[in-house]
Amino acid sequence: MEDCATALQTLYEKEVYEENELHQNAKDAFSSYVQSYASYPKNIRHILPFKSLHLGHIAKSFCLSEAPSSLNAALPNQKYSRPNFKKKPDCKPVKRKFQTISEYDSGLSSLGSDFGGKNKKRKKH
Repeated sequence: MEDCATALQTLYEKEVYEENELHQNAKDAFSSYVQSYASYPKNIRHILPFKSLHLGHIAKSFCLSEAPSSLNAALPNQKYSRPNFKKKPDCKPVKRKFQTISEYDSGLSSLGSDFGGKNKKRKKH
């Protein structure tokens, strides 16, 4: 029985590889299956872990002799090259100037000089 299944699988794979449209459809179906499997909700991912999938076995079920290498690069959980957003070593950090104010200060004394007025000291009586 197993020999018959193997022969039938081989026959299907040969047919898929001979016809370009069937081959493209098989690759698209494989890609869609893997992407849908990877997008399961978080609450069931522990039941169906994506990392435990054997892509070669899944490809075989779509009459592909191996997982298409062009799809392997675009599959989820693969390492992508990310742009480097780190600071450049030749850039100096920007120094910010902060005005120091006491927590008990109203801040009004500094406003007088900013608006062209003079800071007057009050005389104590």
